[in-house]
Amino acid sequence: MEYVISFFMYSPCVIYQLMLIVRYVKQEKKCPLNYFIMVNIFLLYLYMIFDVTGIGTLKDLMNNGVRYMNIINIRPFDSIGIGFFLNIIMFMPFGFLVPFIWREYRYIVKTVAVGAIFSLLIEISQLFNYRVTDIDDFMTNIFGTVIGYLIWKTFTQVFKVHIKVEIKNKWEPLTYIILAITGIFLFYKL
Repeated sequence: MEYVISFFMYSPCVIYQLMLIVRYVKQEKKCPLNYFIMVNIFLLYLYMIFDVTGIGTLKDLMNNGVRYMNIINIRPFDSIGIGFFLNIIMFMPFGFLVPFIWREYRYIVKTVAVGAIFSLLIEISQLFNYRVTDIDDFMTNIFGTVIGYLIWKTFTQVFKVHIKVEIKNKWEPLTYIILAITGIFLFYKL
């Protein structure tokens, strides 16, 4: 049963990928398998992040409502500990994968902006459950994205490896992030 629920969480992204494949077929272009493999690795990473961060779901919202007051920490560096450093490590793959997969995001400002939006969406979604929305998490996630980007930059300079697929949607990483969050919000813990 858990695998069926996992598929439904993943289904908005699968539908989007199928739409892309149909578009390639209609345009009589070769379907970029390496791109779809890397995107699915990215999606797997997103779901692992969701599992660790515990984002809020529709069920949480219906059961608990939005609980703002005692679960928001806006004091920076209030909770420095092992979790502080684990948040940095957790977002390093994000900073690596986004520019590796999407040519449009091979600039640090764009990659960090998407990482900040992703982190902000996670923190906002935590208002729907019993997790703490924390400014430290937001800052460390951004810092992890920057470190991941710098690792990607070094990796590509040394090994000269890129995915050479041109997707005509400059919002592609955000599209996958929003679809993945939507799938989890709607279908997780039904």
